[in-house]
Amino acid sequence: MASRRRSALLDELRVDVPGRPQDVILEELRRALLSGAAPPGTPIPVGEVTELFGVSRIPVHEALETLIGEGLVTHRQNHGYIVAQLTIAELREMYSVRETLESASLTAAVRNATEEDDRRVEESHRLLECAVQEGDSRGYHRESRVTLRQYRSITVCTSEFTTAVDVPSIDSTPPTGLAPGHGRLPLAQEQA
Repeated sequence: MASRRRSALLDELRVDVPGRPQDVILEELRRALLSGAAPPGTPIPVGEVTELFGVSRIPVHEALETLIGEGLVTHRQNHGYIVAQLTIAELREMYSVRETLESASLTAAVRNATEEDDRRVEESHRLLECAVQEGDSRGYHRESRVTLRQYRSITVCTSEFTTAVDVPSIDSTPPTGLAPGHGRLPLAQEQA
């Protein structure tokens, strides 16, 4: 009999984290889900999670119910828990909010950019383009987050705005017009 493939989500969980088991399970599941290690639609094997943490099903179910409320997990009758998938409406709404936040962040970053900031953003944009050309979606997602953090580090902003800007990228096309050669001036010169 062939053995079942181990879930990528289980490989991402750390069991040696200190704290109350219920809190640790919730935080570790959340961290693993947000890491992107388990794609949307991936089943979450409750029995294996309980074995991994050495607990009963109750704290695992409670953690999964919390994650359902956060929109990270869904439950289907007779199928169990799975990593949530966005609907088209949710995706459109998310991109509408993201567009507004990223535009505001970029506007503030342009005002405060130095030549070193220009160099870092150009390098990040180059890495984004390479990831797209190579079909490396994980690399693109990683570099997209790095780029957003760079804008954020340039920007003088409130903690609420900073938290909101740190949204993981999920699209597959790079932002355009951020580096020389794309019809835009370097960030530091754009406001001159």
